Amino acid sequence: MELSGVMQFDDLIIHEENIQEEAVDLVLKLRPQWKKDEIKVTVFTDGISNKLVGCCLKTDLAKDDLVLVRVYGQNSELLVDRKAELKTLAMMHAVGCSEPLYATFKNGLSYGFVQGHCLHEENVRDEHIAKLIAREMVTLHSVNPAEILPGVDLGETHTKSRSIVFIKLERWLEYLKENPSPDEALPSVDALRAELKMLEKELLQLNSPLVFSHNDLLLKNIVYNKEKDRTFFIDYELSGFNHQAYDIASHFCEYAGVQEVNYDLYPTKEFQLKWLRNFLQYKFENDGKSKDDVSDLDVERLFVQVDKFKLAAHFFCGVWGMVQSRVSSIDFNYTEYAHIRLNEYFKQKPASFALISL
Repeated sequence: MELSGVMQFDDLIIHEENIQEEAVDLVLKLRPQWKKDEIKVTVFTDGISNKLVGCCLKTDLAKDDLVLVRVYGQNSELLVDRKAELKTLAMMHAVGCSEPLYATFKNGLSYGFVQGHCLHEENVRDEHIAKLIAREMVTLHSVNPAEILPGVDLGETHTKSRSIVFIKLERWLEYLKENPSPDEALPSVDALRAELKMLEKELLQLNSPLVFSHNDLLLKNIVYNKEKDRTFFIDYELSGFNHQAYDIASHFCEYAGVQEVNYDLYPTKEFQLKWLRNFLQYKFENDGKSKDDVSDLDVERLFVQVDKFKLAAHFFCGVWGMVQSRVSSIDFNYTEYAHIRLNEYFKQKPASFALISL
C-alpha cells in the first residue's frame, strides 16, 4: 500500500536484541539533520505485543519531536493485519486523531509521538477524563474509511459488513486447532468454537450498530494531553468495524489492568450510567441532535448492550492470549492471561445473559 509522505524500507529488518542501535540508524534516515551522538533513546516497557523505542535529541527535553520505532512481535501477523493497520494510521492522522506515520520497514514502522501521559487505574475514573474518552470514542466511531481513503482497497476490516472481532476469532481458533495449547486446563478449540457461535448469535440480536472501532482500549493505549485537554487513542493494531457496544465494553474491562488484573476495579453500574449518558450526549450532538434528547431508556438500553458485549471482550482477549502463548517471544505470561479472561467470561456469562434487552 502506497502512503503519501511515508518512507518505505522494504528490506530493512530491525532485530529485537539490537533494537536501540538499529532504531537510531533508521531515525537518522528520517531526521538526517540529527547527529548520532546527540540522540537519546527511550525504551518503552508497557507493550505486550511489540517492542517499542523512542528517539529524540538529548536537548529536546519537551520531546517535541520524539520519533517512535515499533518492531512487530514475533509471528504477530497471525494476530494483526498490518496492511489494515497502515490504512488506519493514515485515516487517524487525516482526521486529527493521531500523529503521522513516518516510515515502514519489513518488521515494523515508525511514527510520531502523541504528547501527554498514558492513563492508569486511578485517573481513568476521573469524571473529566472519562468524559474526554467518551467524546474521543464518538469521534472515532464517526470515521468513514471510504470517505477518507477514496479509491483504496479497504478490505474486510475497514468495510461495514461484519464485526472484526468475530472474523479474527474464527481465524485464531483455526490456528489453535492446528497448533493446540499444551495447557489442558484451557477449553478445547471445539468447545470455544461452539461458544463463539452461540455468543455471536446472542449478541447480534442486540442490534448494536457497526462502527469503526479501536477494539483494544487498554489504559496504556489512551493518552491524556492536559494542555489540549483531550485524550488520544494510540496503537490501532486491532481497529476495524465492530459493534459500538463492544468498544465501550472492552474499555471498561481494561479498568482491571493487565499486568495485575483485578476485576474489583470494573466500573460500577452508577459510574457506567454516567459514562454512557455522556457518550450518548456527544453522539447525539455529533449526529446533529440535541443532547437533551438522550433519555433514561437510551442509557439503560446501551448499558445492557455493553454488559453483554463485555463477554465478547473477555472471550476475544482469552483466545488472543492462547495464540500469543504459542507465537510470542515477549516476556509475558500469555497463558495465565488467557485463563484470567476466559474464567471471567464464564463467570460473568449467566448474569449478563440474564439481563433483559430493552
